[in-house]
Amino acid sequence: MQSSNRISAYKIQARIEAGEKTFRGLDVSDPIELETINGLHFSDCKVEFATMRIVEDCTFTDCQLEFGLDLQKIANTKFIRCNTGSSTLSGFGNGSAINECEIYRVFLDPTDNSKTQITGSRIIQFVMNYAPGDHSNAHIHLHRCQFSKIFFPKNFQGNIWDCEFDGLATAEKTTFSNASFSNVDLTLFKFNTETRFRSCQFDGVTMSRFQLSCMNNYGGLSPSQRSQSSQIKIICDVAELRMNFGGWLNTVHLMSLIAFLLPYAWFIVVKWISNTRWHGEATVDQEQKEELFWQFLKFIWHGKPSTVWAALPSISFYFFLVFLIYNAIRATLLWKTMKLEHEEHVLGVPANFSLVGKSKPNPDGGRIRQIRDSLAKHQWNFLFQIYRWGFYVSVLCAIGHTLCFLFTRVPV
Repeated sequence: MQSSNRISAYKIQARIEAGEKTFRGLDVSDPIELETINGLHFSDCKVEFATMRIVEDCTFTDCQLEFGLDLQKIANTKFIRCNTGSSTLSGFGNGSAINECEIYRVFLDPTDNSKTQITGSRIIQFVMNYAPGDHSNAHIHLHRCQFSKIFFPKNFQGNIWDCEFDGLATAEKTTFSNASFSNVDLTLFKFNTETRFRSCQFDGVTMSRFQLSCMNNYGGLSPSQRSQSSQIKIICDVAELRMNFGGWLNTVHLMSLIAFLLPYAWFIVVKWISNTRWHGEATVDQEQKEELFWQFLKFIWHGKPSTVWAALPSISFYFFLVFLIYNAIRATLLWKTMKLEHEEHVLGVPANFSLVGKSKPNPDGGRIRQIRDSLAKHQWNFLFQIYRWGFYVSVLCAIGHTLCFLFTRVPV
């Protein structure tokens, strides 16, 4: 935005009253007090409307806008690459469009047979709340948009193409009629027994197993739609977790764990037997246990029996550290998997779990808050990815660790 001509609201209002329709590159110093504007075109402007209620046949391009009151009617009006700050846009009518804009809140309550198009925009809160009468013929086209919170009406007809939903998406009691979904992830949507899909088209859509269980009779989705991954891909993160704790993966992990622990088990057994023979007793007293404990720590640090502490650890210690961290992560994920399986067994329905998680973004919380929210949202997926790739690292560590002890001369 290159607004440079600063002008008062009084002069703008006078020019509007004189019949001028196009305004470009203006920075209005104070709020404009007009309740209705019609047929105006603003380009590259910074404007605040204090009392605006009705906007008809207007175009806003590359503008910084503020509305003091919630708009009651927006008809045949286009917002292109605009930023509306903390204002609320509502009252959209037929022919209205939002293109490549940053908008805090949109209340969409279209009239019957109206068409509204929103493309390439970032909307923090989007509420579709049809007035009594259920204007089911209203058509809404959402393309390449990103939503933090979105609330669907009782009846929705339109297109949802290439959109991202990174927060709360409420579609409970919603009937999607003749709707088209393309390249969208619906796993954050909230469905219930009253959610329906009627004569809908799907292409590259993702849902979760839990969502299907929430809807009555799968929400009207046909077996062919549910079985063809090109239309709807059904994911179950609990099953994904479960698959990584069985089969050949579990066998290889068990073998590497035995190979890794064998030198430490050998050390403890040999030292324990040595102490009992030396003292001629069948048991080891508390002092001997403490001594054995410190000898064991030195063994971990040096990679061989030692009576003193070295300044730097041996390479086997780094293998030990990596393997320990990996198995701690694995134990955490295994506990989570068993907990989810228990929930499914007790409740009789799929567990409501996602590796990505469900969060409510807070764009105004600052950089630190956003990082914290992102970590909280992706914590399980972060651990899972470390576990998946760490499996191969742990096998290499077990091999390297074993070779270190095989080629180390250890006096008995």
